[in-house]
Amino acid sequence: MKVLIDKSFAKDIESIDNKKVLHALVELIEKIRKKEQISQIHNCKKLKGTKNAYRIRLGDYRIGFVFNGQDIEFIRFLHRKDIYNYFPD
Repeated sequence: MKVLIDKSFAKDIESIDNKKVLHALVELIEKIRKKEQISQIHNCKKLKGTKNAYRIRLGDYRIGFVFNGQDIEFIRFLHRKDIYNYFPD
């Protein structure tokens, strides 16, 4: 799959200080690039009430992304208490 990074996602990553979380995020993005279908991604759930918005659980953090055919666009990377206030719009 083709992975696209939104500027808000990049900004969210810059605010994370935990190196373990950042390392796990890099590994996860590499794994996602190798997948062919969204159903092959672990800890991934479609968000109710949306057409193509999903989230991936990564410890206490959540990745909010949009899936369009073969492209995944990462939109937000926030703590679990904050993600649903900012994603989806």
